Amino acid sequence: MATPKYVQIKEYLKNEALKPEAVTALPSVRTLMRRFNVAMVTVNQALLELEHENVIIRRQGRGIAAARNPADVKFPPEAQNTENLLFAYPDYPSEQVWRTAFMLEQYAKRSGLCAVPYKTTQVTTLEMIAKAAHDCPNCRALVIIPTTDRYSFEELEILSRLPFPVIQIDAINFYDEMPSNVYLLSHNPAEAGVLLADTLLANGHSRIASIRNEPLSDYGRLKQNALFKRLRAKLGKQAELCAFSETIHSWDSSLEAARKITEKNLNAIREKGLTALVYESSAGAFAALPLLTESGFRVPEQISIIGEGESTWFEFSNPPLTVLRPDYGELCRRAAEIAKGEHLDEKIFYCPQEVVQRKSVAQISNSPT
Repeated sequence: MATPKYVQIKEYLKNEALKPEAVTALPSVRTLMRRFNVAMVTVNQALLELEHENVIIRRQGRGIAAARNPADVKFPPEAQNTENLLFAYPDYPSEQVWRTAFMLEQYAKRSGLCAVPYKTTQVTTLEMIAKAAHDCPNCRALVIIPTTDRYSFEELEILSRLPFPVIQIDAINFYDEMPSNVYLLSHNPAEAGVLLADTLLANGHSRIASIRNEPLSDYGRLKQNALFKRLRAKLGKQAELCAFSETIHSWDSSLEAARKITEKNLNAIREKGLTALVYESSAGAFAALPLLTESGFRVPEQISIIGEGESTWFEFSNPPLTVLRPDYGELCRRAAEIAKGEHLDEKIFYCPQEVVQRKSVAQISNSPT
């Protein structure tokens, strides 16, 4: 007897849910209908059962994703005899997150600390993270890679009750008032905006769009403000600036967001004669490159592309991607030093950053003289 289609869909999604990228999105209902040649009611039957089995979650207006239940943190046996820091970071398919986790572990070791990993998911609360840190033996600090969601006053209060430093690494939201034990390690958004602007100005660009392919954050807002302020100061009335964005949430794919925003604004890019696109993240610029090429744009001869963040594959894109590269190693080093009791009087630390000029940004032939 043939296996019912809804059972086939369930088995397919169970396998797909094991992939790291499934935390952001699984195939849509329409994709599943086409793949299995079934009606929507059959797909919904499979999805309903998978929801009850806690394999997937369905998000209103945002599609289907794998359910990742936060496991109880498991402290290694040696943690009983060492000084530790608890490192909470998103269980998310990101090379930058993985590299940061590796570097923090190395700097912690060099400082005589053991970095105990705690992977967070879409349902992990700050209270759960704080409890794990409180229960961690011989804990000297809690280090968090925060999501884009801004902490509430109540959440900051939870952190304030921990008896050791709480270090937000790669922080993208800033607070007028913070508990005395909370530290923010980030990169300077004003400096980032100026570096991006100067790179484009040096190549003759004056018609520029900023594309927000990441969720709203203080860092992104301040960086864009600094970018536009610098461009207007240098170009005056020659500046043709615009901003493109969509509603994006934590755990949404920044790559998909970049493609969606770019595709939606292809006509505006042409009509305004834009010559440069600044993506909030380099992953978004990387994802948009083939779409722009397929749509008839020549990169960089006709339009230049730049983003923030480095990855091993950006050097091998076509063309190689120009990026703003923060020094994440410096953030990890500073986090380990704070955990050891150093720099406790410096609440906010900005790491160095630099532009890595590759071939996706070039001098335009019609630059103003």
